[in-house]
Amino acid sequence: MPHTYVIGDVHGYYREFERLLNLCSDHANGKPARLITLGDYVDRGPHSFGVVQLIRCRLAGEYPIFQSIINLKGNHEAMMVQAVLGGELRAKQNWVSSDNGGDATVESYPIRKPC
Repeated sequence: MPHTYVIGDVHGYYREFERLLNLCSDHANGKPARLITLGDYVDRGPHSFGVVQLIRCRLAGEYPIFQSIINLKGNHEAMMVQAVLGGELRAKQNWVSSDNGGDATVESYPIRKPC
């Protein structure tokens, strides 16, 4: 039975997330493993863009040990989607508030396509 690793609440802390992935990979010791990420990839930390970029574009290629990867959406991603697509001023203000940390996410995104 393969190991299953579960990581949640990354909140824009790219280096720490990468460190956890490396620890999981080392622990699996060359054996196939499963990875489940529980959401809250964005907000608060300085590198939300990098975290999303790693999950969307590079995770499977850089960590082939994880033969099964499940990425769940957390409440911070739900707030971000609502703020961006919902069009409601209150949703936007709620997301970018200092309590939720959306302002840090906005600052981390470059003005270009993510992948």
